Amino acid sequence: MLTETLPATRAPQLRPATRTALAGFTLIELMIAVAIVAILAAVALPSYRNYIHRSQARTAAADLAALGLALEQRYQKTLKYPIYSSETAIDPLPSARSGSVASDFGAWVPAQGKQFAYAIVSSDANSYTLKASTRQGQPFSCTLTLTDKNVRDASACAILGTW
Repeated sequence: MLTETLPATRAPQLRPATRTALAGFTLIELMIAVAIVAILAAVALPSYRNYIHRSQARTAAADLAALGLALEQRYQKTLKYPIYSSETAIDPLPSARSGSVASDFGAWVPAQGKQFAYAIVSSDANSYTLKASTRQGQPFSCTLTLTDKNVRDASACAILGTW
């Protein structure tokens, strides 16, 4: 039988931590990362705000179309549109409406009632003009109109362009 002698092993020596053995980021690396994030945020935030405002304007346009459908439905029943000789505001909450506005627009509820004010003008029983305008305090200005002939105007809404 062969017996081998194993070399004596020494206990590992622990070395004190040196500067090169420490892991982490330097201050310059962190400053570069923060600068990159700041540049991306400076580009992304205005684009995101523009996207939000444009989507609110598109939703207001859809609200006008729904309001126009309510008027067309009434026209189908009575063969005339309701008459509002001056610009009449339509409250976004059905429970807050009164008089002929309450009966003419029933349960119509706009999705953008907090951002836009809605109004109607119909000087005779054969035509109407609906209008949606941003409320005061909004960060953008937009006015949309829709007529009984389905003429849509967004010329006073630079953020939307056309609808």
